[in-house]
Amino acid sequence: MASQSSPTPVSSSDPYSALTWDVFLSYRGPETGPKFTAHLYAALNRHGIKTYKDDYKLRQGEVIPEALLKAIKSSKIYIVVFSEEYASSSWCLDELVDIVRFHEKEERLIIPVFYHIDPSIVRRVSIDKKEEESSIYDKALQLHAKGYYKNEEQRVTSWLYALKVAANISGNHICQKNREEPDAIEKIVAEILPRTKPKSFNETTVGLDCSIERIEVMLSSGATKVGIYGMGGVGKTTLARAVFDKIHLGFKGSCFLANVTANSGTDEGMKRLQQQLLNEILLQNEKDVNDVVDGKRLIETRLKDQKILVVIDDLTDSGPFESLGVNSFVHDSVVIITTRHKDILEYSGVKTEHLHMVDTLGRIESLKLFQKHAFGFGSEPDNTLKEFSNDILADHGLPFRFDSDTLKKLSNDILALADGLPLALQIYGSVVRTKYEADEWIEYIEDLKETPDKKIEDRLVISYNAIDGSQLKKMFLDIACFFIGWQKERVFEILETYYPCVNVKINNLKGRCLLTIDNNELHMHDLLREMGRKVAQNKSPSNPAKHSRLWQNIDIKRVLTEENECAEMEAVEGIYYQEEGIYEEDAILEELQLTTETFKKMKNLRFLHLMGFLNPTGSFDKTFRDLRWLFWQWCPLQHFPPDFKPINLGVLTLRYSNLITMELPMVFQKLKILKMERSYYLETTPDFNMLPSLVDLSFGSCVTLKQIHRSIGRLAGLLSLDLGGCWELASLPETIGNLKALKHLNLQECRRLEKLPENLGNIESLESLNLRSAGLKNLPQSIHLLGNLVELYADFSELITLPDNICKLRSLKLLDVTACKNLKALPQDLGDITSLRVLRMEKTGVSELPGSIGNLSNLVELRLDGNRNLETLPDTICSLRSLEILSLGGCEQLKELPGQMWKITSLRELNLSRTTMLKVESSQIPISLKTLDPFL
Repeated sequence: MASQSSPTPVSSSDPYSALTWDVFLSYRGPETGPKFTAHLYAALNRHGIKTYKDDYKLRQGEVIPEALLKAIKSSKIYIVVFSEEYASSSWCLDELVDIVRFHEKEERLIIPVFYHIDPSIVRRVSIDKKEEESSIYDKALQLHAKGYYKNEEQRVTSWLYALKVAANISGNHICQKNREEPDAIEKIVAEILPRTKPKSFNETTVGLDCSIERIEVMLSSGATKVGIYGMGGVGKTTLARAVFDKIHLGFKGSCFLANVTANSGTDEGMKRLQQQLLNEILLQNEKDVNDVVDGKRLIETRLKDQKILVVIDDLTDSGPFESLGVNSFVHDSVVIITTRHKDILEYSGVKTEHLHMVDTLGRIESLKLFQKHAFGFGSEPDNTLKEFSNDILADHGLPFRFDSDTLKKLSNDILALADGLPLALQIYGSVVRTKYEADEWIEYIEDLKETPDKKIEDRLVISYNAIDGSQLKKMFLDIACFFIGWQKERVFEILETYYPCVNVKINNLKGRCLLTIDNNELHMHDLLREMGRKVAQNKSPSNPAKHSRLWQNIDIKRVLTEENECAEMEAVEGIYYQEEGIYEEDAILEELQLTTETFKKMKNLRFLHLMGFLNPTGSFDKTFRDLRWLFWQWCPLQHFPPDFKPINLGVLTLRYSNLITMELPMVFQKLKILKMERSYYLETTPDFNMLPSLVDLSFGSCVTLKQIHRSIGRLAGLLSLDLGGCWELASLPETIGNLKALKHLNLQECRRLEKLPENLGNIESLESLNLRSAGLKNLPQSIHLLGNLVELYADFSELITLPDNICKLRSLKLLDVTACKNLKALPQDLGDITSLRVLRMEKTGVSELPGSIGNLSNLVELRLDGNRNLETLPDTICSLRSLEILSLGGCEQLKELPGQMWKITSLRELNLSRTTMLKVESSQIPISLKTLDPFL
């Protein structure tokens, strides 16, 4: 791999002892040396790839010189050019043996080139074929074996082995039908170039290696447009520059257009970008772009036949993309776009599989980058992680006057504030580099906690200012101030009370890299959140009455409980007061007095989250006119005030409230969600005629609730009804059968509820029915009409029987009757529920299973543990071809398994613990079984 203008001569001396070659060329000199190999060598040389190529004209004798062996040893990559006469050269074959040895021993790359010879000829080389069956390679090796090397069997064997190993590696086949030589050379160079760039430490590319590799994979698979997106300051431009620097030599021309949005705001700016593109691609220094239209025409005319690489950095709209004539570039050109807005990439024609999101740095990479800027550590990647010690710091000219443990702690505090953002790590590191006292560091860290660095904030606020429309900006601020870490569904319920098309807006924020959803939770970078919160302060950080959103308890108490000089607080749109770590009913809260007069000043208040406080004084008249979400845990009110009329309220949550009755003062036309869980003094529900739009209703654990108002049947849109834990509830109104849209009904732990309305079957939309630990002895006969029921939980209930017609439930997938001790038998036609996937009936009084159980063709899980009266299993159980889990633990009377258990070929787990079986024949065990709990 020499970067020399002439072939590297072989001599007996060793001039290469200090060199490491990128590529070693192995070839048959007279055949390919003057042509293909010479052109390949020149191409590698042009791209700065150090390539070793000996001069075949100087080869003498049969033994490879020591210098050549050392060149093979010190090369990273081997290109082996198999030509028709390659195998006739013992010199080439000996080279190949050494090459394969290093390939196998040190995993060095071999790139085979099959030059006008079929690869199968090399792969199938043999010295044992008949003459008429022998290829040119077979004959060459046979000649060696029978001639000059007839006494060197081991050497010939090593040649054969090396040929087969190298030829079986995927390579390049050059022939008239396949590929022209220039194309093949270009492909080989493109494959080698990324592997041969020396890796020196660069603080701006820390943590980007994987991203660079991923983009290279995209390009090698044929990508012509690559999109890089991410939040501000995360390293998009750095990544694009790193990729550009690594691959630009593979193109006839290249251009990196930086800060396109900032530089294209005017026609003059756009013209300068067009001129820059033309000049850098064509290696000229002209000023021939007269206007933007003319510039686009010149680009389309002059660059249309060029294979070029162009980076368009920081693109935020389609205008510059169109003006740069990108769509006129030839097919094998590459365009890399960086942006904060994912949507612009799709508009620009970047395929989904060619998008790459730049994420924040992990802890190790963050520490590397911070150490580089704070202490000047590291010139190589392996040396960048240093253990803190005063000696090391002093060696770097950093005489910190505090111990290394303190330095480590303070550094970790800064890393936490940066949260992996490269821009923050660089700025923070540069600032503390000149602070040698611990107090200076501590002061700086405390300042950062209060106010993020302005340089970082300025970069991030660009993303906020670029948000289209005031509503989307409002939603971003709502999320930043209130809803980080919340479940997506819950946030959607709240946001939908005010914003139309919430899902579209959320996707817009995600596309702009301002929001992520991980594990169904909303998240954003800490610095983005702090930027949003600063925007919400409306440039009045010391006057919370002028903030648009309040989330700090100290500010909220000040605004709500103190005399405030502001005549109006119209700026306030949301308040989120949370007593951290306090959720239980016996919580001790601060007893602070509220006044409705304060809320009257907040004419634009949309979201209100409170915990505790004393009864508010004053009238609610003309208060909360625009309120959409009210969450008041431990609400002190015992009754709804008659003048409490939030006409736009969409979600009301009053957990742990002191309410006794719910006589509503108005029709809450827009209220869709009402949550009253653990309101322990509540005895009756409201008249639901006052709540016509409810879709989600919960009185969970309202332990003194005795009656459900019969008007509940008027809730035509109700989807979910939770009455779980209502211990005193003895009956449900018949009108509940009118809930035609209801999907989820929870009656868990309704201990006094002994029966359900007979017309329950009218709720045809019901999908989930939870009767766990209820006092029910029987299910209504109409249950068979619940054609959409998927889950039925009746475990730990008082059930005596299951109605026979339950077997008509054609959608049921889960049936749980665990611990129903009074249940003695299952319906004989249980097997008719062919949709059933899970059957749990542990610790019941059942003594036998119906023979029809074998018809449950979709049953995956069958749990029969603790059924002490169960003596046998029906043979039909062996027909359960989908069964994966069978648990029989504690079935004390069960003596044996059916003889054909082996037929259950899907069975993975079998639990036989605490049974009285003496043994199980191995022939009974399905071969699919992974887990067998033994007899105890």
